Amino acid sequence: MESSRPLLSLDALTTGYQRMQVLSGLHLTVNPSEIVSIIGPNGAGKSTVLKAIYGFLAPWEGVVRFRGEDISHLPVVARVKKGMILVHQNDNIFSGLTLHENLEMGGYLIARGSLLKERIDSVYEQFPFLYKKRRQAARVLSGGERQLLAIGMALVSEPELILLDEPSMGLAPRMMARIFEWVGRIHEMGKSILMVEQNARQALAISHRGYVLDLGKNRFEGRATDLLEDPKVLSLYLGGENSHENL
Repeated sequence: MESSRPLLSLDALTTGYQRMQVLSGLHLTVNPSEIVSIIGPNGAGKSTVLKAIYGFLAPWEGVVRFRGEDISHLPVVARVKKGMILVHQNDNIFSGLTLHENLEMGGYLIARGSLLKERIDSVYEQFPFLYKKRRQAARVLSGGERQLLAIGMALVSEPELILLDEPSMGLAPRMMARIFEWVGRIHEMGKSILMVEQNARQALAISHRGYVLDLGKNRFEGRATDLLEDPKVLSLYLGGENSHENL
C-alpha cells in the first residue's frame, strides 16, 4: 500500500565537502506524519544530512528519495515545490522586512494572491504571536522569536516535510520549551518533521524515532523511547548531566 511507503528515504548515502567525506553509507527514513530526530556528537555529520536531503550537497554515492522518487540530483527549488522545506539554524529570516512580509516571502515559490493570503491567515490562526507582531520589523525579535517566525515562513509553503536544523540552539530554557511545543503543534497539523537537535533528550522526548550518528555513520537507530532507555546510548551520548547539550 502506498501509505506504508516512507515519505523520505536515504539509501547508502555518502557525501561531503570537496575532498572531505562526512557521511558514509547512511540509511534513514521518515514516514508520513512522523517526527524523527537525528542526534550525535559535534562533527558527526548531522547538519550535513539535511544539506544533502535539501540539495545543497550532491550524493557521491547512494540515493535520496522523496515519496518514492529519486530526487538525488534535483535543485533546491524543485525540492521545495515537491513539498519539503528547510529551516536553517541561522540567517533564516529577512531582518529588514516586517513579520508579515517575511511570511509572504515564505510562500513566494508556491503561492500567489488569495492562496498566499489564505495560507498566511492559517499560520496566524495557529500562532497568534505572529499576528500580534505582524507589522513589526523582524530585526527587533529575540533569537527564539526569530526561530518561531522562520518556522511560520516554512508553513506558508505548506510542505509535507519540514527539516529543522538545531531549532533550539542558543535559546534560553523557556524559549527552548516553546520551540519544542511548536514542533509538537506542527506535527498535529499533519506535517512530517526531521529534526537535527543538540538537545538530545528533549528532541527524543517528542519524537517517534531517532538516529544516532557518529563519524558520519548510523551508530544507533530505533524508537525514540527505546533510545532514551538504551544503556549504550545513555552511556555514550546521554550519560553526563549536561552531555545532551553537546549533541
